[in-house]
Amino acid sequence: MAIGYHVVRNTQLIVIEGLLLLSTIVRRLHVPKQEVTKHLTLAIYVMSFFSLYFMIDFIAKHHTY
Repeated sequence: MAIGYHVVRNTQLIVIEGLLLLSTIVRRLHVPKQEVTKHLTLAIYVMSFFSLYFMIDFIAKHHTY
């Protein structure tokens, strides 16, 4: 169980760092907010899908019946 917690925690930290990096890049490039919102929404959907997929995959591989 502890391994699963650390995997999820590290994944959360990576996502947060990625979003902070993205916001810094967007501010420096002066991208219009509407474009940023559109792409950020798509990125969040994709990250959510993969996070859910990997969590289910991890649980399926490590669950004992």
